[in-house]
Amino acid sequence: MDKGLLQKEVAEIINVSEDTITYWENGRFVPQIQYYPAIISFLGYYPFTHETESMAGKLRQVRYCTGLNIAKCAQLLGIDIDTVKRYEAGRPIRTVAIKSIIHKMWLELSKSQKTQYRQD
Repeated sequence: MDKGLLQKEVAEIINVSEDTITYWENGRFVPQIQYYPAIISFLGYYPFTHETESMAGKLRQVRYCTGLNIAKCAQLLGIDIDTVKRYEAGRPIRTVAIKSIIHKMWLELSKSQKTQYRQD
């Protein structure tokens, strides 16, 4: 609404159906992670409210901004799914290589992907 667009136009931008946009707006469905990058790009800011200062927060932010589900993230990092879940839950990441990969991916995010609020 802020951008003066119709649901049909937003659906085309995000590459989903108009019904999908309606369902998201009405809270009937939650967007799948694969659509997060397009949503973040459309909004121009990161709409999630979790903390993003810790490695756990950065990992979640990287996943959301790149559209990686937990399985794909685990594969990319060379670890198992449960370990990704534990890391996101706040378990310390002791492996320097994993920390380095996450940090590098986080640094590659754009400013709008890191901004958690709208700056009008």
